[in-house]
Amino acid sequence: QMDRGLHTGEAYMARGQLYASNKMWALAAIHFHRAAGMLEPRPAGHLALAQACIHLGEYELAAQALEAVQRLAPGIPQLAELTALLEAKRSGGHSSK
Repeated sequence: QMDRGLHTGEAYMARGQLYASNKMWALAAIHFHRAAGMLEPRPAGHLALAQACIHLGEYELAAQALEAVQRLAPGIPQLAELTALLEAKRSGGHSSK
C-alpha cells in the first residue's frame, strides 16, 4: 500500500529509495511508479522503477519502464546498465547488482 501524506514526485522518490535501501522492493516499486508519472520528463522515476521491478522478477514491467527512459533520455549510462541487467536476468544469468 502506498504511504499517505506524500504530495510530490520527489517525496515519492525519497520514500521509494528508503524502501529500496531496505530491500522492500514491492513498496519501493509502487512509490517509484507514482514518482515516475509525477517527475516526467525526468527519467529518474522510471530508472528506479525498472530496477525495483528487476529485483521483483517483474521483467515486463521493468522493460516498460526502460522504454520510457529510452524515450526521455536515450543516452544516459544507467539505461544501458539496467537494460543489460534485465537481459541477463531474463536469460537466467546472474549479475552483481
